[in-house]
Amino acid sequence: MKKENDLVVRKEPQVSKKCPYCYVHIPLKVEICPSCKQKVGMVDRHGMATRRVDAMAELTTSDRAFLLELARSEIAARLKRGSNLQRPDSLSPAVYEDRGCFVTLHQNRELRGCIGTIEPNRSLIDNVSENAANAAFKDPRFPAVTFDEFTSIDIEISVLSLPVALAFKDGEDLKRQLQPRIHGVILSRGWKRSTFLPQVWDQLPEKEIFLRHLCQKGGMDGDCWKSTDTQVQVYTAEYFSE
Repeated sequence: MKKENDLVVRKEPQVSKKCPYCYVHIPLKVEICPSCKQKVGMVDRHGMATRRVDAMAELTTSDRAFLLELARSEIAARLKRGSNLQRPDSLSPAVYEDRGCFVTLHQNRELRGCIGTIEPNRSLIDNVSENAANAAFKDPRFPAVTFDEFTSIDIEISVLSLPVALAFKDGEDLKRQLQPRIHGVILSRGWKRSTFLPQVWDQLPEKEIFLRHLCQKGGMDGDCWKSTDTQVQVYTAEYFSE
């Protein structure tokens, strides 16, 4: 029997969830975030909405070959007028979907340029074209690619999944959730932001070293990854090269 002066504590029902893409609080039943327009699903135990992504069409072998040729022709067109590329009729719907991607250039197995777009702000074809040109001519870490070195450049394309936020209690919890060689990682703190593609795990296989370098790449303190004030997102990538 309850005594008359016993207190009954009622847990308030949850009425909102946090968008995993832009971190804005939205009503619990909303399926498209009004801020970033991304689709979201049910809420997890941290109050974060899960991402809800419609199945994306897979890239075919012909698609991958075409995208590599497209990237090379885009660079060639800037070096030599008159270069162009005919688009075959057999391309799958995947190349016309809005998808983020990075184009990476190597020369003698050394990085020669890398520019990309994390968010799917335009079609994959358009992103590959623009990022290829930017990697060759606008990466501030390198001089522009010249005509003489063009044939010695190797091209790699990374097609990204949509980033999803990781909720973590502390640095150790974050390390437990990261999957080397599978996760690309984005760190954000205020206006500062940086990312490493999944391939970077090959050079920095230790999680703490990987995260420290990622913080420093974005101009942040090397231990910023340990703080829950730092926003962490992960994504996967399908990557292929010439």
